[in-house]
Amino acid sequence: MVSTPATAPLTLGELARAAEVPVGTVKYYLREGLLPEGRLRSTTRADYDETHLARLRLLRLLREVGDVPVGRLRDLVAALEDHGADRPHRSLGVLAAGSSALAGPVPAPGPLAERADALAGELADEVGWDDQLRAAPEWAAVRSVLETVLAWERLGLPVASTDLRPYVVAADLVARHDVAALGDGDPTDLLTQLVVGQVVYGRLLEVLRRLGEAHHSLVRYGPPDA
Repeated sequence: MVSTPATAPLTLGELARAAEVPVGTVKYYLREGLLPEGRLRSTTRADYDETHLARLRLLRLLREVGDVPVGRLRDLVAALEDHGADRPHRSLGVLAAGSSALAGPVPAPGPLAERADALAGELADEVGWDDQLRAAPEWAAVRSVLETVLAWERLGLPVASTDLRPYVVAADLVARHDVAALGDGDPTDLLTQLVVGQVVYGRLLEVLRRLGEAHHSLVRYGPPDA
Protein backbone atom coordinates (compact mmCIF):
# COMPACT_ATOMS: atom_id res chain seq x y z
CA MET A 1 0.00 0.00 0.00
CA VAL A 2 1.33 3.46 -0.92
CA SER A 3 1.12 6.25 1.66
CA THR A 4 -1.37 9.00 1.00
CA PRO A 5 0.33 11.74 -1.06
CA ALA A 6 0.88 15.17 0.46
CA THR A 7 -2.12 17.46 0.20
CA ALA A 8 -3.13 20.93 1.32
CA PRO A 9 -4.11 21.26 5.00
CA LEU A 10 -7.58 19.96 5.82
CA THR A 11 -10.14 21.38 8.19
CA LEU A 12 -11.84 18.98 10.57
CA GLY A 13 -14.89 18.84 8.31
CA GLU A 14 -12.78 18.20 5.22
CA LEU A 15 -10.88 15.47 7.06
CA ALA A 16 -14.15 13.77 8.00
CA ARG A 17 -15.45 13.94 4.43
CA ALA A 18 -12.21 12.60 2.98
CA ALA A 19 -12.33 9.60 5.35
CA GLU A 20 -16.11 9.24 4.88
CA VAL A 21 -16.87 9.34 8.60
CA PRO A 22 -19.08 11.70 10.64
CA VAL A 23 -17.46 14.77 12.17
CA GLY A 24 -18.55 13.43 15.56
CA THR A 25 -16.42 10.31 15.01
CA VAL A 26 -13.34 12.44 14.30
CA LYS A 27 -13.95 14.48 17.45
CA TYR A 28 -14.37 11.28 19.47
CA TYR A 29 -11.06 9.85 18.22
CA LEU A 30 -9.37 13.15 19.02
CA ARG A 31 -10.78 13.17 22.57
CA GLU A 32 -9.70 9.57 23.11
CA GLY A 33 -6.17 10.24 21.87
CA LEU A 34 -6.56 7.79 18.98
CA LEU A 35 -6.00 10.57 16.45
CA PRO A 36 -3.19 13.11 16.86
CA GLU A 37 -4.15 16.73 17.45
CA GLY A 38 -4.04 19.00 14.44
CA ARG A 39 -1.86 22.07 14.04
CA LEU A 40 -3.65 24.98 15.70
CA ARG A 41 -4.37 27.98 13.50
CA SER A 42 -6.48 29.73 16.11
CA THR A 43 -8.14 28.91 19.40
CA THR A 44 -11.06 27.31 17.54
CA ARG A 45 -9.49 25.90 14.40
CA ALA A 46 -6.81 23.34 13.59
CA ASP A 47 -5.36 22.01 10.36
CA TYR A 48 -4.95 18.30 9.59
CA ASP A 49 -2.82 16.55 7.01
CA GLU A 50 -2.34 13.25 5.18
CA THR A 51 -1.03 11.50 8.32
CA HIS A 52 -4.31 12.26 10.09
CA LEU A 53 -6.25 11.02 7.07
CA ALA A 54 -4.25 7.77 6.92
CA ARG A 55 -4.77 7.18 10.66
CA LEU A 56 -8.49 7.95 10.41
CA ARG A 57 -8.94 5.56 7.50
CA LEU A 58 -7.09 2.88 9.43
CA LEU A 59 -9.29 3.38 12.50
CA ARG A 60 -12.37 3.10 10.30
CA LEU A 61 -11.02 -0.09 8.73
CA LEU A 62 -10.26 -1.59 12.13
CA ARG A 63 -13.72 -0.79 13.45
CA GLU A 64 -15.84 -1.59 10.39
CA VAL A 65 -13.89 -4.45 8.81
CA GLY A 66 -11.85 -5.85 11.69
CA ASP A 67 -14.60 -5.25 14.30
CA VAL A 68 -11.88 -4.22 16.77
CA PRO A 69 -13.30 -2.71 20.00
CA VAL A 70 -12.26 0.84 20.86
CA GLY A 71 -10.39 -0.42 23.92
CA ARG A 72 -8.00 -2.47 21.79
CA LEU A 73 -7.53 0.42 19.38
CA ARG A 74 -5.55 2.16 22.12
CA ASP A 75 -3.00 -0.66 22.16
CA LEU A 76 -2.62 -0.37 18.41
CA VAL A 77 -2.15 3.38 18.56
CA ALA A 78 0.48 2.93 21.27
CA ALA A 79 2.34 0.51 19.00
CA LEU A 80 2.08 2.94 16.08
CA GLU A 81 3.52 5.76 18.15
CA ASP A 82 6.39 3.77 19.65
CA HIS A 83 9.19 5.94 18.34
CA GLY A 84 11.84 4.41 20.59
CA ALA A 85 12.25 1.14 18.69
CA ASP A 86 14.28 0.76 15.53
CA ARG A 87 12.30 0.27 12.33
CA PRO A 88 12.37 -3.58 12.05
CA HIS A 89 11.42 -4.13 15.70
CA ARG A 90 8.86 -1.34 15.59
CA SER A 91 7.24 -2.89 12.54
CA LEU A 92 7.23 -6.29 14.24
CA GLY A 93 5.57 -4.78 17.30
CA VAL A 94 2.91 -3.05 15.20
CA LEU A 95 2.09 -6.25 13.31
CA ALA A 96 1.96 -8.30 16.52
CA ALA A 97 -0.35 -5.78 18.19
CA GLY A 98 -2.59 -5.67 15.12
CA SER A 99 -2.80 -9.44 14.84
CA SER A 100 -3.72 -9.76 18.52
CA ALA A 101 -6.38 -7.07 18.24
CA LEU A 102 -7.98 -8.73 15.22
CA ALA A 103 -7.92 -12.15 16.89
CA GLY A 104 -9.68 -10.95 20.02
CA PRO A 105 -9.59 -12.67 23.41
CA VAL A 106 -8.57 -16.32 23.61
CA PRO A 107 -10.53 -18.74 25.86
CA ALA A 108 -8.74 -20.04 28.93
CA PRO A 109 -7.02 -23.45 28.52
CA GLY A 110 -9.38 -26.39 28.93
CA PRO A 111 -8.91 -30.05 29.88
CA LEU A 112 -7.40 -30.88 26.48
CA ALA A 113 -4.96 -27.97 26.49
CA GLU A 114 -1.85 -30.07 27.05
CA ARG A 115 -2.61 -32.42 24.15
CA ALA A 116 -3.63 -29.49 21.96
CA ASP A 117 -0.38 -27.69 22.77
CA ALA A 118 1.63 -30.77 21.79
CA LEU A 119 -0.33 -31.07 18.54
CA ALA A 120 0.28 -27.39 17.80
CA GLY A 121 3.98 -28.06 18.28
CA GLU A 122 3.91 -30.94 15.80
CA LEU A 123 2.18 -28.76 13.22
CA ALA A 124 4.62 -25.88 13.75
CA ASP A 125 7.55 -28.28 13.36
CA GLU A 126 6.08 -29.51 10.06
CA VAL A 127 6.72 -26.11 8.48
CA GLY A 128 9.70 -25.03 10.58
CA TRP A 129 8.05 -22.22 12.53
CA ASP A 130 10.12 -20.55 15.26
CA ASP A 131 9.83 -21.95 18.81
CA GLN A 132 9.43 -18.38 20.10
CA LEU A 133 5.89 -18.48 18.74
CA ARG A 134 4.85 -20.64 21.69
CA ALA A 135 4.64 -17.45 23.78
CA ALA A 136 2.57 -15.57 21.18
CA PRO A 137 -1.19 -14.93 21.54
CA GLU A 138 -1.66 -16.61 18.16
CA TRP A 139 -0.27 -19.85 19.59
CA ALA A 140 -2.88 -19.78 22.34
CA ALA A 141 -5.56 -19.20 19.71
CA VAL A 142 -4.37 -22.23 17.70
CA ARG A 143 -4.27 -24.34 20.85
CA SER A 144 -7.85 -23.31 21.66
CA VAL A 145 -9.10 -24.39 18.22
CA LEU A 146 -7.16 -27.66 18.45
CA GLU A 147 -8.85 -28.39 21.77
CA THR A 148 -12.15 -28.29 19.90
CA VAL A 149 -10.73 -30.53 17.18
CA LEU A 150 -9.50 -33.06 19.74
CA ALA A 151 -12.90 -33.10 21.40
CA TRP A 152 -14.23 -34.70 18.21
CA GLU A 153 -12.64 -37.95 19.33
CA ARG A 154 -15.61 -38.44 21.62
CA LEU A 155 -17.66 -38.65 18.43
CA GLY A 156 -15.39 -41.35 17.04
CA LEU A 157 -13.33 -38.98 14.90
CA PRO A 158 -9.67 -39.44 15.95
CA VAL A 159 -7.30 -36.68 14.92
CA ALA A 160 -3.59 -36.91 14.08
CA SER A 161 -1.11 -34.30 12.94
CA THR A 162 -1.06 -35.95 9.49
CA ASP A 163 -4.77 -35.11 9.15
CA LEU A 164 -4.01 -31.45 9.81
CA ARG A 165 -0.77 -31.13 7.85
CA PRO A 166 -2.43 -29.75 4.66
CA TYR A 167 -3.89 -26.91 6.72
CA VAL A 168 -0.61 -25.78 8.26
CA VAL A 169 1.18 -26.10 4.91
CA ALA A 170 -1.49 -23.95 3.25
CA ALA A 171 -1.36 -21.45 6.14
CA ASP A 172 2.41 -21.19 5.84
CA LEU A 173 2.19 -20.58 2.09
CA VAL A 174 -0.40 -17.81 2.48
CA ALA A 175 1.41 -16.24 5.45
CA ARG A 176 4.70 -16.24 3.57
CA HIS A 177 3.02 -14.43 0.68
CA ASP A 178 1.32 -11.91 3.01
CA VAL A 179 4.53 -10.96 4.82
CA ALA A 180 6.54 -10.75 1.60
CA ALA A 181 3.95 -8.34 0.19
CA LEU A 182 4.21 -5.95 3.15
CA GLY A 183 5.92 -2.65 2.48
CA ASP A 184 8.76 -1.23 4.56
CA GLY A 185 7.27 2.19 5.10
CA ASP A 186 5.04 3.83 7.64
CA PRO A 187 3.66 1.55 10.39
CA THR A 188 0.16 2.87 9.66
CA ASP A 189 0.48 1.46 6.14
CA LEU A 190 1.73 -1.86 7.56
CA LEU A 191 -1.23 -2.13 9.91
CA THR A 192 -3.66 -1.26 7.13
CA GLN A 193 -2.19 -4.01 4.97
CA LEU A 194 -2.48 -6.43 7.88
CA VAL A 195 -6.19 -5.72 8.33
CA VAL A 196 -6.87 -6.15 4.61
CA GLY A 197 -4.78 -9.33 4.48
CA GLN A 198 -6.17 -11.03 7.56
CA VAL A 199 -9.81 -9.97 7.32
CA VAL A 200 -10.68 -9.26 3.69
CA TYR A 201 -8.36 -11.77 2.04
CA GLY A 202 -9.06 -14.18 4.88
CA ARG A 203 -12.70 -14.20 3.83
CA LEU A 204 -11.64 -14.65 0.22
CA LEU A 205 -9.56 -17.68 1.23
CA GLU A 206 -12.58 -19.13 3.04
CA VAL A 207 -14.92 -18.87 0.06
CA LEU A 208 -12.24 -20.05 -2.38
CA ARG A 209 -11.83 -23.17 -0.28
CA ARG A 210 -15.56 -23.84 -0.54
CA LEU A 211 -15.42 -23.34 -4.29
CA GLY A 212 -12.47 -25.71 -4.49
CA GLU A 213 -14.33 -28.32 -2.48
CA ALA A 214 -17.26 -28.01 -4.88
CA HIS A 215 -14.89 -28.59 -7.82
CA HIS A 216 -13.19 -31.63 -6.31
CA SER A 217 -16.55 -33.07 -5.28
CA LEU A 218 -17.62 -32.90 -8.91
CA VAL A 219 -14.38 -34.57 -9.97
CA ARG A 220 -14.76 -37.36 -7.43
CA TYR A 221 -18.49 -38.03 -7.57
CA GLY A 222 -19.43 -36.69 -10.98
CA PRO A 223 -22.05 -34.05 -11.81
CA PRO A 224 -25.54 -34.42 -10.38
CA ASP A 225 -28.06 -36.21 -12.53
CA ALA A 226 -29.61 -33.93 -15.09
